[in-house]
Amino acid sequence: FIIVISTGYRCDLVSWLAFPESEQIPTDFDMLDRRRDYKVVFNFHAGTSYHYFNNAKSGMIRNIRRRFILEHDIATCAIASAMEPKAVCISWGLIMPLAIWGNLTLPGAFKPMVILSKPAVTFPIGFAFPKNSILTDTFNLVGKYWRPSGLIRKWNQDVYSNFTRSGKSWMKSQRDGELFQKIDEKWRNIQDNVKPFRMENVIAAFFIWGVPLLLSGTVFSWEAFFSKIISESNGTLKL
Repeated sequence: FIIVISTGYRCDLVSWLAFPESEQIPTDFDMLDRRRDYKVVFNFHAGTSYHYFNNAKSGMIRNIRRRFILEHDIATCAIASAMEPKAVCISWGLIMPLAIWGNLTLPGAFKPMVILSKPAVTFPIGFAFPKNSILTDTFNLVGKYWRPSGLIRKWNQDVYSNFTRSGKSWMKSQRDGELFQKIDEKWRNIQDNVKPFRMENVIAAFFIWGVPLLLSGTVFSWEAFFSKIISESNGTLKL
């Protein structure tokens, strides 16, 4: 019995039975290709990104391209993916968080949980100078120490924080609007549903513990009872 219970805890059996299993959300383009039930909204710019999807040789990318719903406004694209149960928004990785935090952040300590997929393709950003420019060597030297210093990450975080603050202020003014009410309702549902320490979440653990204990107690009582009968029978035969 002890070995069985110990094995159950070590293999995460109790946590698997006690905690609700969340839906597997596509986190890359390969998973999105397999999940045909998802609506794909593409932030259309008629530029490099759209050209990439149109001319990609990968069958996975072409399959996703056929499902595109073109949307010019990044905010509308982000809101559609947040409001609809099975919808994704494809856009540039740098501007997507800005659209989310600027339009989908509730006032207070609320932080939207966003899953960004692995990029389908990476386009490097370059700076061009005239030939034999006196700035080239200096720029190379500055760039050499720029990235390892963490300044780019810090500046990006500052930009995201500014968008979050402005997004909260804007959302606060939209309390009577449909968007605010939907996001607030979704957030409250998440808070109400995820309560792992309620009785219904741990009843399986008590069941696993109680049934073997009851069974072992029953077997022990049965053996003790029959042992007593056998002992009394042996004593009667000796007399």
